[in-house]
Parts: sequence; C-alpha cells; structure tokens
Amino acid sequence: MGERAELGFTDLLKNPVVVAGMAGLIGAFVTAEFTYWNRDRELNIRLVEIAIGILRDDPEKSGVSAARRWAIDVIQINSGVNFEQSERDVLLRKPIGYKGYSGDWFDDGWWDEKSGASGKDKR
Repeated sequence: MGERAELGFTDLLKNPVVVAGMAGLIGAFVTAEFTYWNRDRELNIRLVEIAIGILRDDPEKSGVSAARRWAIDVIQINSGVNFEQSERDVLLRKPIGYKGYSGDWFDDGWWDEKSGASGKDKR
C-alpha cells in the first residue's frame, strides 16, 4: 500500500474548498458574535427604560423602595452612569422629573397642522 503524505497547514490553504470552509466558519462566528452583542445591548437599553419608568413614579405613593434601589443599580450597570451616594439618596426619595418623549412632535404644539407653521412661527 502507498504511504500517506502528511499535509501541513500551508498545504491545506492551497485547497480552495478548505479556504472557503474556513471563511464560512469565520464569517458565521463573527455574525453570531455581533448578533449576540447587539441583542444584549438592546436588552440593556430596555432594562434602563424600565428602571427610568420606576424612578418616575412618586415613591411616597408607590412605596416600593426596593424597586427604586434596583432601578438605580440597573441604570448604573447598564448605562455606565455612576451615581454618588447623595444622588442615590435623592433618587430613592424623589421622583425624577423626566416625563419621557412621546415621539410625536405634532402633539406638543410645535406644529400647527392647519397652517403648516411651526410653533416658533406663531408670534
């Protein structure tokens, strides 16, 4: 029987099928990693949105100080914002003033649909 020739790595790279397979594996890995990172970031953003919603609530009315502590920690971990202890104390006692953005600039009086003029034009 004939002897088998040992193939080195450079010999494998000469085969287009092997190169195409390696490129496909690398591409699949990079795509999966990007998708995971992107989805993970989306979930972090959603957690921050939930936490801001909790902090908007008046703590006197809701009485959920544990949820407020959790919300502060979530914002700190997922957004990179570090609160000082004095800021944490204020957030635990008072609601934040941010009411959110509706995403519809027609509703806030900026645009008059009848005349087509912006609120700045109405003087």
